[in-house]
Amino acid sequence: MKRKITILCLFAVIVVGVVVYSILHFSYDDVSNDKDAIINSTIQKTMDKGNIPGLSLCYIDGNDTYINSFGYSELDDKTKVDNSTLFQIGSNSKAFTAFAVSQLIKENKIELDGKVSDYLDNFYLNYYKSYRGKKYNGQVDVTIEQLLHHTSGIPTNSIVDIPESNDENSLHDTVYGFSNMSLKNYPGSRFEYATINYDILGLIIEKVTGESYEKYMQDNVFDKFGLTNTTAEQVSNISSGYKESLFGIKKYDAPVYKGNTPAGYIVSDIEDMCRWIKIQMGMISTEDSELLQMTHEANHANSTGLNNAYYASGWYCNETVDGKLVFHGGDNPNFSSFILFNSEKKIGVCVLANVNSVYTTSLTEKIYNILEGNHRIVKAEDTVGILNNISRFIIGFFLIFIIAVIVLIIKQIIRISYLKKHKTDNYIKTNYKNAVVLGVILTAFIVGMRFIPRLFFANAGWEFARVWMPDSLYIAANVVSVGLVCFFIYYVLSSYKVSDETYNLVPLVIVSAISGFGNSMIIFMINMAISRGERFDKVLFIYFIIGLLIYIFGQRIVRFDLIKISNEIIYKKRMDITSKVLESNYEQFSSLDSGQIETVLNNDTEVISNFSNVLITGLTSLITIICCFVYLGIVSIYGLGIVLGVVLIAVSLYMLIMKNANGHLEKARTSQNVFFKRIGDMIGGFKELSLNHDKKISYKQDMKETCEDYKDKIKKGSYKFAGVFIVGESLFTIVIGAIVFIFPIVFKNQNMHLREYVFVLLYVTGPINAVLNAVPNVIRTKISWNRIGELIKKLDISCEDTDASSKNDRIHDFHSIKIVDGRYKYKVEDENGFEIGPINAEFGKGQISFIVGGNGSGKTTLVKLLTGLYKPVEGKIYINNKKVMLDELGKYYTTVFSDFYLFDKLYGVNIEGKEGAIEEYLKELGLFEKVSIKENEFSTVKLSTGQRKRLALLISYLEDKPIFLFDEWAADQDPVFREFFYTELLPKLKEKGKCIIAITHDDRYFNLADQVICMEFGKVKDQNYNLLEYY
Repeated sequence: MKRKITILCLFAVIVVGVVVYSILHFSYDDVSNDKDAIINSTIQKTMDKGNIPGLSLCYIDGNDTYINSFGYSELDDKTKVDNSTLFQIGSNSKAFTAFAVSQLIKENKIELDGKVSDYLDNFYLNYYKSYRGKKYNGQVDVTIEQLLHHTSGIPTNSIVDIPESNDENSLHDTVYGFSNMSLKNYPGSRFEYATINYDILGLIIEKVTGESYEKYMQDNVFDKFGLTNTTAEQVSNISSGYKESLFGIKKYDAPVYKGNTPAGYIVSDIEDMCRWIKIQMGMISTEDSELLQMTHEANHANSTGLNNAYYASGWYCNETVDGKLVFHGGDNPNFSSFILFNSEKKIGVCVLANVNSVYTTSLTEKIYNILEGNHRIVKAEDTVGILNNISRFIIGFFLIFIIAVIVLIIKQIIRISYLKKHKTDNYIKTNYKNAVVLGVILTAFIVGMRFIPRLFFANAGWEFARVWMPDSLYIAANVVSVGLVCFFIYYVLSSYKVSDETYNLVPLVIVSAISGFGNSMIIFMINMAISRGERFDKVLFIYFIIGLLIYIFGQRIVRFDLIKISNEIIYKKRMDITSKVLESNYEQFSSLDSGQIETVLNNDTEVISNFSNVLITGLTSLITIICCFVYLGIVSIYGLGIVLGVVLIAVSLYMLIMKNANGHLEKARTSQNVFFKRIGDMIGGFKELSLNHDKKISYKQDMKETCEDYKDKIKKGSYKFAGVFIVGESLFTIVIGAIVFIFPIVFKNQNMHLREYVFVLLYVTGPINAVLNAVPNVIRTKISWNRIGELIKKLDISCEDTDASSKNDRIHDFHSIKIVDGRYKYKVEDENGFEIGPINAEFGKGQISFIVGGNGSGKTTLVKLLTGLYKPVEGKIYINNKKVMLDELGKYYTTVFSDFYLFDKLYGVNIEGKEGAIEEYLKELGLFEKVSIKENEFSTVKLSTGQRKRLALLISYLEDKPIFLFDEWAADQDPVFREFFYTELLPKLKEKGKCIIAITHDDRYFNLADQVICMEFGKVKDQNYNLLEYY
């Protein structure tokens, strides 16, 4: 918590510092009395920040007019921009087109509410949605006014479909390329800026005047207003255009979009644009003043959502208390412009730049604020610049990534070649399915990168992106593709392994080490940047980002792969333990502690599954610490000596205390077995505990003692580790204090090194703590691993005599089973265990045999010998007079023991085609309305004891084995079903040729048995076929 508060405080200090610096920096400009100096300074700073090669700027402030140019129109030959340099003005062309339309409206050649289809033959727009409760399914009318206000319903992304063109019919072909398009919105319902709207207006101008757009604009607009250097024609003496690229600003010859001239490709210089603003503000009188003001009349019915602005005709308008602000921007692939004026205040600004930059807009707003005396801070959200920088970082990271992967590929190829050469008998293999899946995913991802431009502009493809966005984005996409292909090759090669139990962790260790290096690289770059003062160093910043990416991506790769491997190991361990439990003999299983299996399968495997995080965090932190120590050694070898001394002390304390703590954790783990056993007792004996209050209190006390014992032991171990952690952390704090206070005394003139040491040590505190915290987790993992090994070892011993390869193809040839001289003795430490035998008995096909006797006489032990659950210490068991292995006996039996367990699913039973028989059985057993079977699963097993036994009997029916064994089945049945069991069920089974062995005390039904075996004190007292003589 303290560390979090400290981080938050540091963050707050940084934020406050930045804000204060910004305010002071802004105020510095404000206190200056030289307006031109302020403006010139602002221009230079903005050009530098926005990487603008050249621009022209003008402002009007009442009677003052300022026109100036900066930078270069041609970087290669250093040709400077002057006031006559021509620029594309982009979407500021729309204001000219809008004025021309207004002229034609005044001349009654165009009607404001006229339909586009009235002027353009066979040009239609469609709408296929509902609007105000009416469903539209085809052509709709779009008016001239809607085109002017961008409420035509044409979507913004239509700009993507404007074609490259430079012929006489470009405007016609461009506009008619959108004929029959589907509108996004119903005409007039919503504002959505769409460049093509003004191209349609440009074509309408051609149609109603009979002149080309270029000629009409020249004769009736540009010349009329004295804009001698403004034209809609293609010109050659224009400034070179530039755009952001991988290595900075570069010259860029954008494609020609002559068909988009009315909306964005008029050319002008700063002097003409200054005159144009004055005309707009009424400072130059013309006969068309009213028409110009009409173009400033906004459509208030549809908000643009842009700073409370509404769209007029070629202009955005924002009516404020200080007057109406009229503005518009213009962005082309390699040019940009922005115009902003206030007619009431007679303030206007225009900036023309030879690069598409958001800083053109911010510079205009800054100059306007200076002229207005407004202290608003203008921020530029440089999306293109951010995108370019992100692309640069991606390229840098993936170049490093590709190199690393190529090295790994070479190493893996060498390894595979070695394995093929030396391990031909145990040939390496790989999971081709995973490789194919990964290949499909990566292929889909690479193919999907063609849609990356759509993240920035809907429906845009790479052709559009390469025109409008930095080329670094395209390069980054290709570099990423190459990197992914290399990674796929490496993945396929690294997935080879010697056997299913072997995992190649070397690649993960290497990537983890690289990630740790990236983590340390971050602090190196920060430290170096601090040491170089306030000057921004682009190279350091790039390497800082590269280090951050190495760390993040390295961690992701390693953690994901290690999680996969660790969980695979846990899965195999759990399945191995489960398999060994199921394959073990019942006698050995019964001797295991009841809580041991649950603890191992649940807790111990979970502890190991968490080890991946501990391992990777510890390894990455360790590499970070090593790299930081190397850096500190370069700065000062003596300071490193102090640090290493403290670290060695901390490690020594860990090693000493670890031995003691390890013992406590081992004891705690043993107590956990007892705890789980107590839980089993509570669940299994809850009925008895509920009925007997004294028993409940006594059990609760026993559980309390068990929990306290576990608590005390785990606390003692944890206290040891907590103590050493506190000591280690305190010593580390002490070493920082020693460096701060001793360095200035011992090492003169080392203030810079002192700061570097403190900063690095503060940074490396986190990794050191991570390593310290990993130690107890490693010990817990070791304990759990050992406990798993112990259980597996016990189960391996119990499985030695089992034969899992026994066949089931002879069970239907069963005739008889007999035990000859069978003896069994229970193993009890320091006591003489109960013993039965020698026993000789035979049970035949189509025969009912009852085993009777008092409690403790050995009845259940006998049937456990017959079924193979217990291994006789002496004697043999024969089926059809042939000796059989104990693990083969179970396949002949279907059993219902007195302590039977009822699974909620039918395991090992095929019920296909037996639906009718199941229904009859359920009816016969009185369970039809209580239980159903669907997909081999019972609808419920929450039944009475008698009903559960009947359900177990149903399972015996379905299993249909040669021998049916019942242990006191009728004991929990009502008189009706008890009668049914003895008088109907057993005779039916006998008729089917089944061998029935039943433990019973119901002497009234002894006459139904073919033989009665009476047990007493572990021996057969009598085996009598003549029941009348027996009684």
